[in-house]
Amino acid sequence: MASVACDTNVLPDYFLQRERYKKAGEPLSKTADGLAALYIPLLVILEFERVLRQYYNVEKPIVIDLIKSILELPNCEVQDRKLAQAALALFQEQASVNLDDCIIALTALDRHVEDFATSDKKLHRLYKSLAG
Repeated sequence: MASVACDTNVLPDYFLQRERYKKAGEPLSKTADGLAALYIPLLVILEFERVLRQYYNVEKPIVIDLIKSILELPNCEVQDRKLAQAALALFQEQASVNLDDCIIALTALDRHVEDFATSDKKLHRLYKSLAG
């Protein structure tokens, strides 16, 4: 089975059915049909969230649904899938944080650090709430 890595720009083309939809959909369709294995780096998921929300003004619940559908694609390997799923769940719960902040906080929490240095007050509050 062929394997294909996916860059960020393919995902909005496919999911928002932009003008390059058909070309962008080829690797995703092949993956769904079992003809190829797809690899998506975690950074691509983060960029996809940012592009959808900031550039296309897609509402957060729709962004969450789209990312969930990516994480559930058959024959698809997402780098750090469990971290991505946990961060997405946290992102869904928290009203005013970004997905990348959820990943940063969860990663720091997993490392059992004693303190968290940031000037981002939302991120610091999120980390403190998770750390207990």
